[in-house]
Amino acid sequence: MSATNINKDALSHYQNNISSSKQTKQNTKKLYPNTPTTMKFSTILTVLTTLLPLSTADFHVLTGPCSISPGEGGEIESDVVACPSNYYNCDCMLWGDRAGFLRAGDTPVDGLSTTGSTYFQLSGMCGVGNMDFYKQGDGTWLFYIAGGDGSVQGTCYNGDNSTKDCFGVSASCSWKNILVCYSQICNP
Repeated sequence: MSATNINKDALSHYQNNISSSKQTKQNTKKLYPNTPTTMKFSTILTVLTTLLPLSTADFHVLTGPCSISPGEGGEIESDVVACPSNYYNCDCMLWGDRAGFLRAGDTPVDGLSTTGSTYFQLSGMCGVGNMDFYKQGDGTWLFYIAGGDGSVQGTCYNGDNSTKDCFGVSASCSWKNILVCYSQICNP
């Protein structure tokens, strides 16, 4: 087969695809005559505005060094806590109100140390059971309800590492925001 024949075959194939594409557009217009073939900017903006509240953070995973019995010669411990975004305060972080706690594995950062972990489990919060977190190749974490149906409940991304200091009578902690999780478990 000569190069001329190959080029003619390629041109014929290309022309057939173009006419097929034109036919599909014509058939679509016949089936849906009042539907525009391109989406207007205002439509895109309306859809994004509607979906925006669904993309707000649901909860945060925090870790930090805590001084137990500060001023009494106490010890420094690392601790992990998860708090709902709408309850991101020291009542949750220090006193455990509405919090989830580490049950198994290690978070990616524990206190001041990086762990290299790819799995951890938090105790249930927001009315759900324990949650299993698995690190993905892109650095995100998917989480599931332990013993559940295997469906992904949400995705966690690296936090901004901002700190929140909480002081109590028997403890003082400096919490670092290590993961921000997006789901609907705390916002049904």
